[in-house]
Amino acid sequence: MRVLYRADAGAAGAGHVMRGLGLAQALALQGATPELLTATPADPSVDAWRAEGLAVSAIAGLAGSEADLAASSAAARAADVFVLDGYAFAPAWRAALQAEVPLAVFDDLGHGGPADLAINPNPGGEALRYDGAREVAAGVAYAPLRRDVREARVRAAARSAAPATPLAIVTFGGHDAENLALVALRALAGAPLRARAFCTGGDSALAEARAFAAHHPGLEAVPKGDLPAALAEADLALCAGGVTPLEVCAIGACAVVVVLAENQAPGAEALRAAGACDVATSVADGAERLRRWAADPGARAAMRERQRRLVDGDGARRLAERVRALAGARRGA
Repeated sequence: MRVLYRADAGAAGAGHVMRGLGLAQALALQGATPELLTATPADPSVDAWRAEGLAVSAIAGLAGSEADLAASSAAARAADVFVLDGYAFAPAWRAALQAEVPLAVFDDLGHGGPADLAINPNPGGEALRYDGAREVAAGVAYAPLRRDVREARVRAAARSAAPATPLAIVTFGGHDAENLALVALRALAGAPLRARAFCTGGDSALAEARAFAAHHPGLEAVPKGDLPAALAEADLALCAGGVTPLEVCAIGACAVVVVLAENQAPGAEALRAAGACDVATSVADGAERLRRWAADPGARAAMRERQRRLVDGDGARRLAERVRALAGARRGA
């Protein structure tokens, strides 16, 4: 069974491509052959697909354009299922693709539209409507977490008691163009914690953050790296909304989520309602909240337990089963 996954990375972040990798890994374990179609083949997040030995094909033209539709439709004719992940694909675009192949669509905000399967792996997703979808897979039970996140979850569970000085991981996605990691380090200087900030805004941004950290004990700036491994060692996390908070919850680290885009707000608020994170309106606000959590190890431990119960790490398997079933359902229609 050949499953095509259409997603792009870039200035908006790499979350769509990386959650697709989690689904692709599960599909491969279930005997399917996943392949990424992307207009951003040079993005570092796409290299993670290649490192798994998965096929990657470049799409010409802007996402959601006629050129994109022509190329995607041509590829779809040789596929069993097509998974679409992005906000640039209009209902008519999707309907044209659905005429070629069973179509699963990630719909993080409940916008609805043509789909054989609407997917929303965000907390609270099960409460939304998905008009136009024949089936729905919604809620954190379907969060397609990657293998490295699931492995980090196991390591985190085996950790001993929390250290006297907690470790906070700071990350604002794969493309931190505003160097918010440095903003966070400045706000955390002098806090009763250690902070390791992943700086993904380029070499100059990393150099500036490292220069600041060098004069402030307990602070560290590092380049893009193995975030799940770092979270497995962490007591706290300060991060942007989107996919990362679900990874933090699965691993288990007291989280403060900074909402940087409108589409991140519903998921962040649903996690807060479940007691699985705190939510901030700015990086400075997030740093102040992180200071308060650092001073309360009992509250941190309680949040960690709620997080790990909420996001159990098995969502990729469940979602892969639903995606694979689309091919058989279309053939039997």
